[in-house]
Amino acid sequence: MTLCFGFLAGTSWQDSLAWDEATAVVDGTVVEIFEPGLMVKGSGSVLVRYVAGGAEYEIEIGRDLGEHFLRLGDVLPIEYAAARPGRARAVWAVETARSDLGLWAVTAGLFAVLATASGAGYLVGQLQRGRQ
Repeated sequence: MTLCFGFLAGTSWQDSLAWDEATAVVDGTVVEIFEPGLMVKGSGSVLVRYVAGGAEYEIEIGRDLGEHFLRLGDVLPIEYAAARPGRARAVWAVETARSDLGLWAVTAGLFAVLATASGAGYLVGQLQRGRQ
């Protein structure tokens, strides 16, 4: 469990990092929805179109962005790298990752403490059994 929640915390941390290059924010519009397949878990993804520097770009992102479930025609803020406008992400996804980071890190820490206590209890039991 510690590894699972630690992975979630690491992913949230990575997704919430600020880029090391200049960025700008524009409005993007959901232009297409991709439903998940029959055997695929999740809510699917969407294609978002945005304009940067006079050119149109598209990115595919997850449909469920925490507090926002995207529908066709929805407008959302898109952050893109000023030097490379094709590199972009949804601002709402970054905000969701930042808010989830604390929860996942605390949960991973609690499971690490429980695992340590369990291991210590096991070792104490083995030591006591060896003395008998």
